[in-house]
Amino acid sequence: GPSSDATGSKTAPPSKSKNRAILDEKWNEMFQLLLQFKAKNDHCDVPQRHVEQGKNLGNWVHDQRCRKTLDQRQLDLLKQAGFKWNNESIRRGTVVSDEKWDAMFQLLLQFKTKNGNCDAPRTHVEEGKNLGNWVHDQRCRKTLDQRQLDLLKQAGFKWNNESIRRGTVVSDEKWDAMFQLLLQFKTKNGHCNVPQSHVE
Repeated sequence: GPSSDATGSKTAPPSKSKNRAILDEKWNEMFQLLLQFKAKNDHCDVPQRHVEQGKNLGNWVHDQRCRKTLDQRQLDLLKQAGFKWNNESIRRGTVVSDEKWDAMFQLLLQFKTKNGNCDAPRTHVEEGKNLGNWVHDQRCRKTLDQRQLDLLKQAGFKWNNESIRRGTVVSDEKWDAMFQLLLQFKTKNGHCNVPQSHVE
């Protein structure tokens, strides 16, 4: 008889990684256009209205400059390309903050070695740095980089509320789940202009 191959059995797409991949793909595609622009112009300062191969590259570049945080991989790629930020915020906020964060984390490990825990009092100073304040800030932050979160958890850091553990680790999945619902809404309605009161 006729051989029934895989056409009959459809497996559900792995939604989380698929959406992340789609977003990454789009970013990578724009990044390739940026490299093309650089090859032609010798710099990455794309005018905001510039269009490259039908894509609004200028707008994308502007968006990268304005973003508060970027994926470390994306950040590294942009830096390698010689991308310039028009303000220090992302370099301060992301690139430098990583180094600064890592330095403070080292002091926290030092404190733990001496004291057996990570509970630096709010006023505690370690090697001239206000470690207590930093610890307090980590506890109050709404989100933390996954790498930072993992390091703190490995060190036995305690959060005084669940918000960061809930809010951060879950937030990626939660975001992806909400993105799924947005795609669902778009399929039904043909657009993404969800009324603020809409529940999906």
